[in-house]
Amino acid sequence: MALPLTFCITRLVLAILGVPLARRRVPRNYLYGVRTPKTLDDEYVWYQANARAGLDLIALGTAMIFVQLVLHYLHLSESGAAFISVSTLLAGTSLVCVRSYRLANRLSQEQHQKRNRSA
Repeated sequence: MALPLTFCITRLVLAILGVPLARRRVPRNYLYGVRTPKTLDDEYVWYQANARAGLDLIALGTAMIFVQLVLHYLHLSESGAAFISVSTLLAGTSLVCVRSYRLANRLSQEQHQKRNRSA
């Protein structure tokens, strides 16, 4: 019983970490959020990319809690459930990273084009 509870708590923490990002409450910094050269160079890109990442983290954490509960009720072996849970978490966080990175690049290009048009 300790394993599912531990996994649920870590997934809840993941979702909670996404809330300030989604609410655009985290200013540019070098510790927390989507930190790429594009996001650190432009405040608009920072907040937009991190808001998306925050929403994705909330969705991922919530989905992972659901996955963990389903795995628990399927009565899989502890190692099998852990493998599925960790694999799903790694795939989900990879997706969040790729989506955030691509969004930051796209927004940065759009901002650069706006600046060039207005100049």
